[in-house]
Amino acid sequence: RAVNCLHNENGEPCGKCEACRIALEGTADIIEATENLSPNYYSTATRVPDYTFAYCPTITSVDLPNVWEVGNTAFYYCPNLNNVNLPSCERISAYAFQDCHTLTAINLPNLSYISAGAFFNCSALQYANMQNCSFVAHKTFENCINLTDVVLTNCTRIDSQAFSSCNALPYLDLPNCTRINTNAFRKCSNLTQVNIPHCSYLDANVFNSCLTLTQVDLTNTYYCQLSNSNAFLRCPFSRGEGSIYIHAGQVSLYQNGDFWSWYSACFVPVGDPNQTLLG
Repeated sequence: RAVNCLHNENGEPCGKCEACRIALEGTADIIEATENLSPNYYSTATRVPDYTFAYCPTITSVDLPNVWEVGNTAFYYCPNLNNVNLPSCERISAYAFQDCHTLTAINLPNLSYISAGAFFNCSALQYANMQNCSFVAHKTFENCINLTDVVLTNCTRIDSQAFSSCNALPYLDLPNCTRINTNAFRKCSNLTQVNIPHCSYLDANVFNSCLTLTQVDLTNTYYCQLSNSNAFLRCPFSRGEGSIYIHAGQVSLYQNGDFWSWYSACFVPVGDPNQTLLG
């Protein structure tokens, strides 16, 4: 690595500043495509820049305990990548792991931000832990056809097509989610139950073609607005089957919605009808 030492005019490393420490010890603040790196280079890196490992067929495992940010398409189409350990990662940029077809699990306990399509078309992905992430971006897990378990404890918003065509997903617990955008779960054909007790807005076609969805929990919500009657299009609710649990004190608000006539048979009031929930 070149040394940009500001302490010595001749450019020789002083051995004290950060630039010299990186050069002399082989550590790094970002990962670079550089040969002959010391063994501890990757273990101390804190960033993976854009495109770093894109189209790399030989990489099978990623163990970067100190990385806090992964750039755009950083691991795009790594066809043999099956293990990712990023325990300190806080940010993942657009399409970072798209088309990693052998990736089966991701553990991102400290992730707070994720951009569009980060795991788009990861067809073998089964498990994702993003417990601290508050927002799931556009197409994040679209076409993850084997995804069965997602931890999103602190998520407050799901963007459009985030889980579209996740055919194996059976259940989703979103205890703090307040908004879900269009087509977010479209064609999740095995989704049977969704827990979104605080959700206040469901956009068009959110659960379109969720053929087995029979239970949705909205009990702690002041009032969940459906942008139109297509939110549950081609679900059992459209046939008057299944249960959409709402708070008993909010029934009159739902009755005034333009979607009431579509799903009235499925709304199940729960709790004290005289209790008023604050919005």
